[in-house]
Amino acid sequence: MNIAFFHNILLLSCLSLFSCITSGKPGMTPGEIPQTMIIQADKLGNFFLVNQDGILQKFDPSGKLSFIYNNHRAGKITSFDASEPMKILVFFKESQELILLDNTLSEISIIPLNQLNGRYFSSVARTNDGSLVLYDANNEILLKTDEKLVIETESFPLFQEGFPGFKPHQIKCNNQHILLNDANIGLILMDNFCNFRKIIPIQRATLVAVNDDYMVYLKDEKLIKSDFIFFEEQIIPWPDNRTTTSYFGYQHDHLILQDVR
Repeated sequence: MNIAFFHNILLLSCLSLFSCITSGKPGMTPGEIPQTMIIQADKLGNFFLVNQDGILQKFDPSGKLSFIYNNHRAGKITSFDASEPMKILVFFKESQELILLDNTLSEISIIPLNQLNGRYFSSVARTNDGSLVLYDANNEILLKTDEKLVIETESFPLFQEGFPGFKPHQIKCNNQHILLNDANIGLILMDNFCNFRKIIPIQRATLVAVNDDYMVYLKDEKLIKSDFIFFEEQIIPWPDNRTTTSYFGYQHDHLILQDVR
């Protein structure tokens, strides 16, 4: 993999990738793309992505491939969370499993979600305080648990908040908030205790990055940066030499792209 810097843009180039970001995959809402197509970076500057063969790859800050992880038994990777460098969280919705990986992408533990009877989890993330947040699609409830799935707190059912059928395909967290994204309905903002705070009417979008000051999301092929106070939008320009982007991310005010060459 080659790396080139264009001012504030880090451009990762490769030879092969899959569907264009605007088309998504069958059964997805327009604007919703697989989370595995979003590049993530950890606190140490390493980059992570899931390639077209479903393999989780870790690249060091220079762009060199350092480790890979694959698990055919558990199925396809639904999402992953690389916010904690020593405990990479990988979610397999099909098998209802969470797998924790160390910094070499070796398995630390397997967390079977079906031990929480009567629940089906569609989205998972890690909070900045190290807890897990899991969206129970059967009951439309957000749970916050520890790594042993001991429930710390949970939300009221979202249909009681006026959002029946809310089906987030993404969860992102910062130090103050938990953000749930349903491409049809919009973004729901909760506090760290899973209390509903507000609905943000941004539809047909995919969250790319969230920190304490702003969020970055893709909507109508535009990459948009918005604060959490006034929700003022700023379009982040794609580089002039961008072609069809499959993998992309945003970290520390850097746009990360992996483009067709």
